[in-house]
Amino acid sequence: MKTRSWLFALVLSCLALGSLATGAHAAATPERAAVQQTIESGADLSSRAQQVLYRARTRLDNDDPAGAVDAVSDWLKGTPDHDHPLLRFTRAEARLYLDQPDSAWVDLRRAVDLEPRFARAWLKLGELAYSREEYALAAEAFGRGYELSPDAPTALLHYRGVCLLLADRPDEAVTVLAGLLQDHRDVAELEWYRALVAADLECAAPGRATPLLDHLVEDFAAEPDAWDLAARHAAARRDYRGAVVALTIVDYLQPLVRVRLRQLGDLYAACGVPLQAARCYRRALEGEPRAVEADSTDIRRRRASVERLAAAWLEAHRPGEARAVLQAELAADPGFGRGYLLLGYAALDLDRTELARDSWRKALAHPDQADEAGRLLQSLGAP
Repeated sequence: MKTRSWLFALVLSCLALGSLATGAHAAATPERAAVQQTIESGADLSSRAQQVLYRARTRLDNDDPAGAVDAVSDWLKGTPDHDHPLLRFTRAEARLYLDQPDSAWVDLRRAVDLEPRFARAWLKLGELAYSREEYALAAEAFGRGYELSPDAPTALLHYRGVCLLLADRPDEAVTVLAGLLQDHRDVAELEWYRALVAADLECAAPGRATPLLDHLVEDFAAEPDAWDLAARHAAARRDYRGAVVALTIVDYLQPLVRVRLRQLGDLYAACGVPLQAARCYRRALEGEPRAVEADSTDIRRRRASVERLAAAWLEAHRPGEARAVLQAELAADPGFGRGYLLLGYAALDLDRTELARDSWRKALAHPDQADEAGRLLQSLGAP
């Protein structure tokens, strides 16, 4: 899977599985309610089994989960033919209180085997499957829970979509998440769109999310994160102009941090607008540690930023600006060999051939630039 770690991290950080009772819900369905009421009533239990269930639930309510486990276990040990989904579900809940997820897992799997229409068991199984990184089963469980619950929270479809994505089934994830956003646009959350984009970009043929991103920026027009998400999606699909527009709006709403300013500059460069690229790079460079006060990582980062800026000025036919930037940087960081090469190009564009020669001669002293500097000097007929 072509993991976009930045997006996966955001998706997972917003997946709050403990909040299934909150948020918007699908319209209540009387037929589903009747089915669940019948299952939860335990009417098909024998009178003795009903007593066991009552005893177990009472102990659980009284903060005695171990007693609840014992009540069900003793019954099942003595009468294994009288197994029942409610008994299994109750013991699973008690075992989860006791931090026994493996035993609870067995009980929940058995509960849905005994009664495939048991909505609460599917939902609890989905939560536990997610925590065990059994994402395919979690996706199935959330889907079944949504279909069976009389008043299902729409967030279940979000959870299902994320789990399908994590199970390496992005096309199915897009189908689920796109359906969620089309059917429930009025209650849509930004996290739903984030999951959709993550899934779409993992597909072999991305693009199905694109129409829905119009809804995203319409409904969350004042949210920088919404425009940022649209920009990332557009850039990943090589729609650089669309990415420029979206990221520029982010900048209006909330000034971009340096790394995003550099990315905006890269997008302008990809669109063939070097002057705007240079302006973005110049802003990004402001406040970056200078070489004299930075460690080696920051030195490399700053040199790369200066190189971007100088190259953009040259591409925009502004050699004077490029030369000024490079001279200031080389005064503080004389070890910046690439800077001497670029300074030579700027001098040449200014018809300052001798200055170009001088810059490239200085570049000869830097091993990584020596070969290129030598070729450039030869091209000028330098001795």
